[in-house]
Amino acid sequence: MTTKLLIVDDHALLREAVAFWLSQDEEIKVVGKAENGRLAVDLARHLHPDVVLMDMIMPHMDGAAATSVITHELPGIKVIILSDVASSRHMSDALTAGASGFLLKSCEPKEVLRAIHDVASGGSYLTPAASTAVLNCCLHKGETTSPTWRNGLTSRQRQILHLIAEGRSIKQIGRQLALSPKTIDWHRSQIMKRLGIDTTAGLVRYAIVEGLTVGDPVPMGIA
Repeated sequence: MTTKLLIVDDHALLREAVAFWLSQDEEIKVVGKAENGRLAVDLARHLHPDVVLMDMIMPHMDGAAATSVITHELPGIKVIILSDVASSRHMSDALTAGASGFLLKSCEPKEVLRAIHDVASGGSYLTPAASTAVLNCCLHKGETTSPTWRNGLTSRQRQILHLIAEGRSIKQIGRQLALSPKTIDWHRSQIMKRLGIDTTAGLVRYAIVEGLTVGDPVPMGIA
């Protein structure tokens, strides 16, 4: 199945280069390009892409603002934010706006492809470098984990939420905890149900807001 892609970046050379490179993938069709958030919203309304690859910092409406409009008006469209830096502010703004993915511009090309395919298939993608930076930032600020996010979750679920917030995939979490991907996915669905959250990106956003840190004492080996 072909994924229709809209590319948004205020740098023409980067925009054209990314469009050319991604168009080489047989499963991706670049249907439009925009140089600012306002035009991105207009094109999204007219072209109905499956995924928008959205620059974070742009004139005439930034990436977070454009993402918020698109995801509210056109919930079937998924947005992946591109950022120059692994900023906790950028990541939090992107997820709050409804983005399904967050990438750094310094990432490997294959990671961009993986993110597009994951998001297009209904999943989420958060680059490990960015999510780790967010958690480290919280730790360095001396923030502690709020008891709110713990409410209603078992120790195993808190452990899995912790790893999801670090950007680990279902397979990676399964390998680390010696559990099957199916079991991890079941736990994730239970966490979502208990917290009233329906996306992986939402879980990460919740963990960030609640102050989940790398130093949180989550016990290992608990069923």
